[in-house]
Order: sequence, then structure tokens, then C-alpha cells
Amino acid sequence: EPSANQSDPTVLELQLRAKSKKLQYGDVAVRSIEHADKNPATIEKWVQDIKELHRSKPPPQVTYKKNMPDIDSLMEVWPEEFEA
Repeated sequence: EPSANQSDPTVLELQLRAKSKKLQYGDVAVRSIEHADKNPATIEKWVQDIKELHRSKPPPQVTYKKNMPDIDSLMEVWPEEFEA
């Protein structure tokens, strides 16, 4: 990434995982911050990146515009002409 402000590889991998439809993933490499007590800006950037990742994830449920049919009505015997 030719830029002065490059993406964190771990955050980028998590973003790709969030958008992927794959069910199984391998381990995630987690990097450490050397002298973290003297580098709060890097920690804050990590927290903001993760917050943005969670904000951009698709919702875990689907909201339909119309109500779904009742399961009992779906399980009723269908008309004979429909079966033919």
C-alpha cells in the first residue's frame, strides 16, 4: 500500500473475514506494540480501526419488508392442481 498512512495488516485481515462468506478461518496473527505505554496514539488508532470494523459489518439478522407467511399455512395440503 503506497501511502504514508498504511493499513494495519491484522485489521485488514479482519475486514476481509467480515466480508467473506467462508465459515471456517485459520488463526489470526496478532501483533504487539513495542513500548505501548509510550505510544498511546497507536493504541488509539487500533481501537478506532476495530470500532470502524464493527460498524461496517453487515447486520446479523435480516429485516423483511413484508411479514413472512405463517408456518402452519405453508404446511397445509396444497391444492391438487398445484401438484400436477
